[in-house]
Amino acid sequence: MNKTKNKLRVFVDTSVFGGCFDDEFNEKSKKFFDQVKNGSFKVVISETIIKELEKSPKEVKELFATIPQSSLEIIDIDVKIEELRDAYIANKIVGEKSLGDAEHIAVATISAVDLIVSWNFKHYVR
Repeated sequence: MNKTKNKLRVFVDTSVFGGCFDDEFNEKSKKFFDQVKNGSFKVVISETIIKELEKSPKEVKELFATIPQSSLEIIDIDVKIEELRDAYIANKIVGEKSLGDAEHIAVATISAVDLIVSWNFKHYVR
């Protein structure tokens, strides 16, 4: 495992933040973020996730603001990530309409996270 000071590095996409305000995923999402705030996990996100969160409802933005900086790692999108994202699309691992999902998976892969947390089952599981 790739632990940072005994914290698992977990890639989290926007669906998990929004899940705190969704009946289906509310309980699990809130429990996860409680564990983040207690120092169990380091949340790894990309600059793309930041842009998505900026377009989110107020309560999602407020939730994001509660994550301690010590439990947050933001990954810049670089050439390696773009190349892997494009390879996922070219090899039909993820459809062309899911460029964002392909990028999220590429970020998680290149960043060597320990886990991916998402409520986007359709593309991530592949």
